[in-house]
Amino acid sequence: MSFTHQKPRAADFMLSEASGQRSRETGEMAAITTDAYAGQVLAKDADGRYIPFTGKGDLPDAPVKAVGVLYAGVPASEEPQDIVVLSRDAEVAGALLLGLDADAYADLAGQGVIVRT
Repeated sequence: MSFTHQKPRAADFMLSEASGQRSRETGEMAAITTDAYAGQVLAKDADGRYIPFTGKGDLPDAPVKAVGVLYAGVPASEEPQDIVVLSRDAEVAGALLLGLDADAYADLAGQGVIVRT
């Protein structure tokens, strides 16, 4: 019998959020070549679309900033996709975030997304 590997479910990483949907916003994910799962730390590209955060980058004068966390997974796509982002006034479980590093930790804290360990 084979095993089924369950992917992260929507908002598995979230510990708390503000009343209503204040912590969430909608946006557009840029075209991506691999699936993005719930809990992926996100940045924005030059067009204002969300992309998976992969670090500060090589330009010290224009560092890449983490701006939120993907609420629910999206499949790889050659076209932009609508997404929901947890972007402020929330607490998240650091162990369940994808792409989290020290820079992302600080960037998210600046947005009001507190990473708990």
